Amino acid sequence: MAFLTMLGEIESLASQHEVIGERLRNDLCPQLVEKCRQLRAMRKKQYQDFEMMEKHLQARVDELAKQKKNYECVLVLAT
Repeated sequence: MAFLTMLGEIESLASQHEVIGERLRNDLCPQLVEKCRQLRAMRKKQYQDFEMMEKHLQARVDELAKQKKNYECVLVLAT
């Protein structure tokens, strides 16, 4: 009798776990997939923005080096 009662309780617990698992799969998983997709898209955009900023920065550094070189040439010619 006690064994059958224990089996009944285990079956009930297993059913509860199954219901929880189905709810997680049906309710939570789609939301997680969508959030992951959004985060991947955001990361990709931020990386592209970073690359563009880095190119602009490098262009400004190169321009500054060129202007410095021109300025030094003018100073040498002026003396």
